[in-house]
Amino acid sequence: METTIAATTIIPPDTGELAEQGRSIVARAEALAVDSPDSLELAGTGLREIKTVRQQIKALFDQPVGLAHKAHKAMVAARNTLDSGPAMAEAMLKRKVATYQAEEERKRRAEEDRLRELARVEAEERQLAEAVAAEAAGNTEEAAEIIAEPIAAPVVVVAPAVPKLAGVSTRETWKYRIVDESKIPRDYMMPDDKKIGAYARSMKSKASMPGVEFYSDSVISARSN
Repeated sequence: METTIAATTIIPPDTGELAEQGRSIVARAEALAVDSPDSLELAGTGLREIKTVRQQIKALFDQPVGLAHKAHKAMVAARNTLDSGPAMAEAMLKRKVATYQAEEERKRRAEEDRLRELARVEAEERQLAEAVAAEAAGNTEEAAEIIAEPIAAPVVVVAPAVPKLAGVSTRETWKYRIVDESKIPRDYMMPDDKKIGAYARSMKSKASMPGVEFYSDSVISARSN
């Protein structure tokens, strides 16, 4: 599949005049104290002027931003098309390597368990033999003490059989799956922000819910001159 990307020249727009207007607007907004009907009217006039300037800024950049967006989408599509094959091969090999390593680790742990149990049985037999010897020698109390002693858990470590791969590392990542949602501790539960927000917008001042405080924010908008 071939992807054709047309050469696009994006010329930055001249922003000098609007930049000056922006600085002037900021200075006037900082200096204006809204504390009377007259100053409130000035603030309204300023908001309408700001709306107009912002619309002009958006219009100035609409075309170059659109061209840049189209060029970006085309380049990303071309990159993804080229990378799709290697990405699929990488995922395939990683999956095969992970499957092999997991199976070898399962075998290693099983062998550790087998050797640990064997060592435990041998330790138990040695303890019993010592107790029998003490009993035969007439040391009944010593024999009882030997039997009562806990058997120390033998330490058995089987070295991994999987060789390290040059330039390839394996990192263990723990994940989870929910098997019974009703048993999850409250500390790990998350409120449904989307659902609560929709309830607040629909009920407004009548909204009520245990553990939740509902409030309103005033949003002021202005039209252009």
